[in-house]
Amino acid sequence: MIDTVFWLAAPTAILMHVVYTDLRYRRIGNESVAALGLIFVLGCLLSGPPDDVTGRMVAAAVVFGLCFLAFAARLLGGGDVKLLPVVFLFIPVDGVAAFVLALSAFVVVTFTVLKMARPHVGRMMPDWAGITVPGRYAMGPTIALSFIFYKYIGIFARSVVQSYPG
Repeated sequence: MIDTVFWLAAPTAILMHVVYTDLRYRRIGNESVAALGLIFVLGCLLSGPPDDVTGRMVAAAVVFGLCFLAFAARLLGGGDVKLLPVVFLFIPVDGVAAFVLALSAFVVVTFTVLKMARPHVGRMMPDWAGITVPGRYAMGPTIALSFIFYKYIGIFARSVVQSYPG
């Protein structure tokens, strides 16, 4: 039970808050990123660190470096640079490629949805900066949805494989 709360439910709740704040204000707060990091630390303390915790930290450090370069090139915002490495702490090392694939797919999906919805939703929600500001793209929803998709589809796939009689 505690594993589910710390490795799935709590990060999902925090990331849903990130989706809201990034779409509403185009801001990913330090509090959300710190809470996500704290959940990882508490999960490690209460249920033991994952076997690949060192690899996860290395992956997070590499992602931070790449995100910092993207930030310097003005391709990512500061909140995205803080959030993505912390999310990588929750991804097993052997799942990084699958998560990056999900992230890539959700970049296309969320960009397309926001681009198509902007003219219509922007009239209904003119003060939602993540929707109405032209030329800018809120990455918080992409990161959050990629994490949620990766984690929940992984649970579903494992349950299907385990229940397969052959």
